[in-house]
Amino acid sequence: TLRNIAKKRIRHENISSGDLRVEDSSFAREFQLAVAVDHSWSMGRNRKLQSAKDAAAGLVFAARKNGDKLSLIGFSDAAFIHSPLTKKYSMLIDKINQFRPDFETNIADALAKARAVFSRSQSGGVKHLIIISDSIPTTQTGFDEDKNLGKTILKEIGKMRKMGITISVICIRDELEENDSSQARRIASLGRGAFKLVNATELMQKTLEDYSNIKQ
Repeated sequence: TLRNIAKKRIRHENISSGDLRVEDSSFAREFQLAVAVDHSWSMGRNRKLQSAKDAAAGLVFAARKNGDKLSLIGFSDAAFIHSPLTKKYSMLIDKINQFRPDFETNIADALAKARAVFSRSQSGGVKHLIIISDSIPTTQTGFDEDKNLGKTILKEIGKMRKMGITISVICIRDELEENDSSQARRIASLGRGAFKLVNATELMQKTLEDYSNIKQ
């Protein structure tokens, strides 16, 4: 209002209701978060899966504190939606505790399932996916097996970008594993999110940092 009055050089005795400018700063966009937890066989080494479960549980508690909706996806050779976007936080913790290491790593299907979760939401707002994984895709079960795995992943990311979904990858590795994280970095880059390469002790902190940064 003051800027408007100064710009028009209006004297205070001549101010009318038409000169008032009101900005509603109380409106906040809804924040929708999906977390995809890798529970492939390689995650069973060096307590990586337990660390991933702890980090996912930390996200649940953070979402509860902020009143945000959260969806849980688990993936190995295929991905499953264990919960749509919800505020039933205790149920999410129960689902996380049931993850066990098995089979291969199908990140393409995790992306597809996350896209399905957000497509069912009727509200707008921020839509963000956090993938917690050792991030070495090994299979594309459920997709065209003749296509390059990398191209399959890129196609899914393209669909998510059109929906305004951002993607971060928290990549957990141990000292015995190969250091090639190029695919995970590319997913995060094209998904307009963050990439973090961490060990088990850093996983919780870095996962919550990503959630906090997106919220700001």
